[in-house]
Amino acid sequence: MSLERELHQLYERAQDGSWPGEQAAYSQFLRRKVRRGRTMAAGVALALAAVVGVAGMVPRILPNQEIPPVTPRGTIVQLPDKGLRLMVPDGWEIRRKLTGRAATSGGTAPSTVGVILTPRSGRPGGASITVTSDRRGTDQPWPNRRSDGRAYVLLERPGTATPGQYLIEWPTYCEEFQFSACAQDGRARVVVVTGDARVDDAKGQRQVRQAMKQLVTDMQPITNAMPASAPTIPAATTVLLGKGGRGRTAWELWIEPIGGTGPGLGIHFPWLERHRGTGRGGESLWPPGLQASGTLTATSCLSWARGSGLLVYGLARKDAAKVRIELVGRPPVIVPTFGADRPVPVVGFASPPLPPRTQLHRVVTFDAAGNMISSARTRWGHEALCRHVPGGAG
Repeated sequence: MSLERELHQLYERAQDGSWPGEQAAYSQFLRRKVRRGRTMAAGVALALAAVVGVAGMVPRILPNQEIPPVTPRGTIVQLPDKGLRLMVPDGWEIRRKLTGRAATSGGTAPSTVGVILTPRSGRPGGASITVTSDRRGTDQPWPNRRSDGRAYVLLERPGTATPGQYLIEWPTYCEEFQFSACAQDGRARVVVVTGDARVDDAKGQRQVRQAMKQLVTDMQPITNAMPASAPTIPAATTVLLGKGGRGRTAWELWIEPIGGTGPGLGIHFPWLERHRGTGRGGESLWPPGLQASGTLTATSCLSWARGSGLLVYGLARKDAAKVRIELVGRPPVIVPTFGADRPVPVVGFASPPLPPRTQLHRVVTFDAAGNMISSARTRWGHEALCRHVPGGAG
């Protein structure tokens, strides 16, 4: 329309033209441009109609196509029980998670033990990378070192041209309740990165090998593979970490000497102390156990309160800001830590009273930014804790 308005303006100015034929020339030019503009407008309208028609067909076509799962670039995969975090290489996706059974003191529990990655585009065909861990090594030398000093080796497959298998030294995790026996086991844990591609596809093998190397380079330790030093707390330390609850279930959490064996985690129930002259419990701090799991978890049955109940409490690393207490058959309980301003290298946590016969699964801690610090199964397995006591025990 702007072109047409400009032509009209030129035509109007030509009405007073100073040279012969100017008006006729502008009239002829205007008629020609208007006809051309109408032709172009018709063409654009047809093109837009075609585009709208195709767009209207897309929703009817796409559901009939097989759309593969897409893993966004930079997706982080965490395997807390295996102590590792990996970043999916660009162009690859998570095809499947591998599950297994992780041993606990009370039996076994489901666990994610690895992942299988495949190319997002489907090419190279037949390519995949499996990441998991194992408690075995190799008799071959470990000639390579990551930037953090951890050794790794690429094992070729004799007689084949497939990408092979990387082994990376990884710290062995020992559950708190298995620490003594586990520490005597000389087998080291390794992360295993296994590549597969067609033997006759040399280019595909190189692509798989490149993605495998990226995984080996970028993989990071988390939870039970994090290097940590045992907290040092003098034996005579007496510090109130925090208090909570109310009425009969009010509690106080202390770091204090326990049983003459050094510092311990103490739980006080003021109502019981006032009415029965008792109401204290606790357990000694075992630095190797706290170092291995990142947490120390304890429980108390509130048998003197109406309906009884279960209190879950404990200690976590100083940088822990939040604790997720995972239960069996119930939503998790998430609580903040407390005592960060106290002169000890740990913080405390405690749950609200939980129903009798609650089953604990594990305790997971996070820092202030929401990053996972530790994940440890509790020593009770899936045992139902604390029976119901109608009206309390007095």
